[in-house]
Amino acid sequence: MAGYGRKKVENVRQRRKQEKLAQKIDTLREQLKDAIDEISTHEYAISNLIPKERRLRAKTRIIRGKHIVSYDEEIQLFF
Repeated sequence: MAGYGRKKVENVRQRRKQEKLAQKIDTLREQLKDAIDEISTHEYAISNLIPKERRLRAKTRIIRGKHIVSYDEEIQLFF
């Protein structure tokens, strides 16, 4: 079935094309599975750091385009 507006019309050529594309998508997902998993791992790590960055930006001052961190806050960041 292929959708043309509101009606669904039997179109064999369109169905074959959709099936081919679905198979192609599946094979690409298989090939890229490891890369996708690795990317999601990095995205998770970054998402955990975002609140820390927001707190840091709220506490620091910007002088000449650079964030200036007080000594006490710097110690808290790294320990």
